[in-house]
Amino acid sequence: MTVYVLGIDGASPELIEKYIEDGDLPNFMKLREESAYGDLETVFPPITPCAWTSFLTGKNPGKHGIYDFSVRKNGNEFDIVTSADVGSDTIYDLMNRHGKSVGSLGIPLTYPPQEVDGYMISGLPIDKIDGDKVYPSELWSDIEEMGGLSIHASTFTGDNEEEYVQSHYDQIDQMENVFFNLTERHDLDLNMVLFPNTDTMAHWMWKYIDEGHPDHPEGNDYSDCLKQVYIRMDEILGKLRSRIDEEDHLIVMSDHGFGPVYKNIYLNNLFQEKGLLNFEKNPMTLFRRSLLKTGITPDRGYRMVSKLGLEEYIVQSEQKEESGLLGKLAELPVLSEDDVDWENTQAFVRGNFGQIYLNEDLEGNEREGTIQKVKELLYDFEDPETGEKVVEKVERKEEMYHGPETDRAPDLLFFTKDLKYMSWRHFEFGSNRKIKSSPSRTGHHKMKGIFHITGPDIKSEERLEGLNIMDVIPTALSLMDLPVPRDMDGKPITEAFSEDIQIEHEEKELEGIDF
Repeated sequence: MTVYVLGIDGASPELIEKYIEDGDLPNFMKLREESAYGDLETVFPPITPCAWTSFLTGKNPGKHGIYDFSVRKNGNEFDIVTSADVGSDTIYDLMNRHGKSVGSLGIPLTYPPQEVDGYMISGLPIDKIDGDKVYPSELWSDIEEMGGLSIHASTFTGDNEEEYVQSHYDQIDQMENVFFNLTERHDLDLNMVLFPNTDTMAHWMWKYIDEGHPDHPEGNDYSDCLKQVYIRMDEILGKLRSRIDEEDHLIVMSDHGFGPVYKNIYLNNLFQEKGLLNFEKNPMTLFRRSLLKTGITPDRGYRMVSKLGLEEYIVQSEQKEESGLLGKLAELPVLSEDDVDWENTQAFVRGNFGQIYLNEDLEGNEREGTIQKVKELLYDFEDPETGEKVVEKVERKEEMYHGPETDRAPDLLFFTKDLKYMSWRHFEFGSNRKIKSSPSRTGHHKMKGIFHITGPDIKSEERLEGLNIMDVIPTALSLMDLPVPRDMDGKPITEAFSEDIQIEHEEKELEGIDF
């Protein structure tokens, strides 16, 4: 018996429902009739490394320590995250411990790849796949013989829609080819794959499909580009279901949902205005600040370098979490984190969802006073065009997470209204304004993804409620008759089973074993 996990990154329950009603997704319609299913709540922030690591561990980020593509190492210093930063056992450790085999293709935060009985092909945030990114390393030559495999589609520059969309279709073909080739070659206990395109394309192409988006181009030729990606996922779903055995189980899921983003917010500008963030007073910083005030900003630089054909560097810079929008691209004279007077800064924003970090030297009443000032500023922050309050909720890390890795979390996190305002990680000083329309991404992550489970002893056409991404791995462990560690926050989704099942628990984490 094999448990298959078909990951469809960022798959939107709303879009799938719409496309099913339009008759475009016959295999998803059939799956819904033959599965237990529901919306899958993700963790906050709802971004790739945080969500997929909560999937892999069955735990909240306070127990695994991954909160974004970067991790705070010291003060204002951040490094790109890797699998070595995960502070907890993952499903791979558990499979090794119990002598079970596993295949993993494209799951984020699996670099460096781990030794497993099976195979592992790393996913984001790597920039490309080669022999260093797969286990066993000799698998790379097999992949090349299959036609190769790309982890990224091409880069969207704003006016290369046809090339960009086609590159996603090509990447899907590559992933499908490699996945089914490996599935035929390996008889595994757990087989997982993630297709990223429903997420990555939606970031840039959402305005083309959403007539209600303020930046929607009327009469554009790409209004169904994302639907075509969902149709390809539907075809792959049908193909997989036709090939698995009767005793196998299939889980189809996404790590979060998707929806529109209307505007970017630049809270570091707000913090600077209110004295929470301060700049160095050297001549170069003063020069850069003067340029920012006159409108020479990374927002405009993004468009400029894209037109010059340097957009690939931007993508690499983003993946490496380099300082500022363009990292150190040609040492452009734009204001960046390098210009901040960190010793005299109380709070700063960094992250995909505006995670807020406090100066580590703040203590006692000074720290508490800074927290209260930040919260007041956020709750009072309005969209000047609409008068709408931008921020709905602000939480301390201790209110959001629990566990030994909570200290690594951002000090404060906030939710914008309907998540339609975005604080993007590489626009720390991207604009000389505090809020404006997004220069690039018009779609972003939402809190609810999709979940389906089908197979022996699983209910059919059963709507489930209260599902969380942390529940998926405990459920898979139960399907394989493996114990569920007691320190997992997720629980097996017993409501999906047609018969009562006995859940076995491990009392504590044990040391992994080597193959």
